[in-house]
Amino acid sequence: MEITFTVPGEPRGKGRPRFNRETGNTFTDSETRDYEKKIAAYYRKAHGAFRWPETAFISVDVTAYLPIPKSATKAQRAGMEEKRILPSRKPDVDNIEKAVLDALNGVAYKDDARVCRTSCAKFYGAEPRLEITMKDVTQNG
Repeated sequence: MEITFTVPGEPRGKGRPRFNRETGNTFTDSETRDYEKKIAAYYRKAHGAFRWPETAFISVDVTAYLPIPKSATKAQRAGMEEKRILPSRKPDVDNIEKAVLDALNGVAYKDDARVCRTSCAKFYGAEPRLEITMKDVTQNG
């Protein structure tokens, strides 16, 4: 089984955990929390209440399309749209991936420990977005 969904808007990475010195607790900043809620909402919009079985091994592929800078020349823009020029700026792919996996935890699957394979790539795109594909790889590893 394979499912795909798109999250429109500029991709964000998982923010660093914050620390409250008074209580000693760590917490996720509100911008990261809001972005994870957005990812979960688009998953629910595309696939309703579908949740992967607890016995499934899941592969998650994330493709992030970052906005093309306004300062890009026509030649640069063409290279970016053709994926010849790749982004070397934030957010980092590992932080994008972490935001997606955490957002889907408890929504698409009970625990992200069932995710056994991931990939994440970032490109420039005319429409900034995340494209997420999830597959059950239980049978074929």
